[in-house]
Amino acid sequence: MLRKSKAPGQILGNLDAEAIREVVAALADVLLRLDKRGVIRDVVFNRNDLSRIARGKWLGMLWADTVTGESRPQIQAVLRDAASKRERRWRRLDHPATRGVDVPILYSAIRVGNDGDIIVMGRNWRAAESTPTQSRLLDVLEASPDGLVVTTPHGDVLSANHAFLELAQLATVEEVRGQPLDRWLGRQGIDLRVLVGNLRRHGSVRVFATTLRGEYGASHNVEVAAVSAVDAEEPCFGFSIRSVEQRAFADLKTGLKLPHSAQELTELIGRVPLKELVRETTEVIERVCIEAALKLTADNRATAADLLGLSRQSLYAKLRRYGLGELAPAEKPK
Repeated sequence: MLRKSKAPGQILGNLDAEAIREVVAALADVLLRLDKRGVIRDVVFNRNDLSRIARGKWLGMLWADTVTGESRPQIQAVLRDAASKRERRWRRLDHPATRGVDVPILYSAIRVGNDGDIIVMGRNWRAAESTPTQSRLLDVLEASPDGLVVTTPHGDVLSANHAFLELAQLATVEEVRGQPLDRWLGRQGIDLRVLVGNLRRHGSVRVFATTLRGEYGASHNVEVAAVSAVDAEEPCFGFSIRSVEQRAFADLKTGLKLPHSAQELTELIGRVPLKELVRETTEVIERVCIEAALKLTADNRATAADLLGLSRQSLYAKLRRYGLGELAPAEKPK
């Protein structure tokens, strides 16, 4: 059975202040000393994987200025815990990274001495809450060639990976945080609303074709997959955004990818004008039907014309139009 020691000195012995500091630092991934105003007077990092935090700028800063806006209320909770006699909680705060996604740290604090100083201990949230496999998965997602974005249920960006920043022609995640995703994605006020509506109804979207605009005029055709995590502790939506080649017309004109459903046609809306989409789709359907009729009739064109409900002259005209084989001399117009 675990119990509190009645003689803490037996554990710490006669360690001096510097030795105690080293012991505490060894137990924490991040160690801060704050003055009573919350200004960082000393900082120690004990993990190389926290290098994306701008540690060199922390000294002399308010601790609250090192975290994201969403995390600032939690700082007050940590400081209240430090002054309390109750059992202290570990609370998660997110720090903006120099690149890529935010860095989450679990913090707990204790007030020491008579001058109001506070010692804050931090643990890498990924290491504390994730298995090694999960931690590697997060690293892979950050390095993904597809743009990955996490938003609030209203579509405001919480975080994004480096690939999305490149597509949007931005340098840091701070430039997207708090902004509506449709500032860059799709037709403003339309595409994101459709995506969010589907996420709320169905929980996920497999493929949604739209465009992504960069800050300096670049434009990309993209496919979006999305998932809802509204039942999570911190409800959010996740978006995967992949840049694709302009293949809509190429697929249609070669006849290799005929839309088979309303869903496939829906994916072309917004990328292809309706008038052109109807014309191209009609031509594809017409050609496929003629080819099928010729196959069914063993290339008997008179029978194929009857099967399709066409006159022979109309079928021959379409055969010439689509280059579907040479006409026999008797079939050629005189």
